[in-house]
Amino acid sequence: MTHHHKPVAGHRPPYQGSGEPGRRQSARVDVLVAENNVTNKFYVENVLSTLGFTFKTVENGVAAVDAFRSCRPRIILMDIAMPLSDGVEATINIRCYEERNELTPVPIIALSANAIPGLKERYLAAGMNDSLLKPYSIDQISKMIDEWILPTSEDKRSTGT
Repeated sequence: MTHHHKPVAGHRPPYQGSGEPGRRQSARVDVLVAENNVTNKFYVENVLSTLGFTFKTVENGVAAVDAFRSCRPRIILMDIAMPLSDGVEATINIRCYEERNELTPVPIIALSANAIPGLKERYLAAGMNDSLLKPYSIDQISKMIDEWILPTSEDKRSTGT
């Protein structure tokens, strides 16, 4: 489900997209969240709402790749341990799709509860841009998004007639 929220002072206004409600075409969102844990999903959705971002959440890596293709987010928050396809495999598939279609790479941030040395390097090697260790604070996720999110100017589509 895509959520639209009022912007918070100091943050970029969310991209509202074009088209009419009820159409199959998905509006672009600021943040795609791939997270299968209900508690973590609830937390990150509340943080993104508070920060004023539009977002879409999915529960596995396969759905993340599909959602990426349809909503072209400005940033992806990718859980690592998910069913069907983990975050690393989903990232590799997204990077291949971007390359084949000559798209600007969307920043992908790994979300992981695993602090084993060497894992961040594995995520970066797979094409992720950075990582956040769970549990993360509102301030940590806000700074990470502000550092990496693509500007709205990357969207060259018309905003309607």
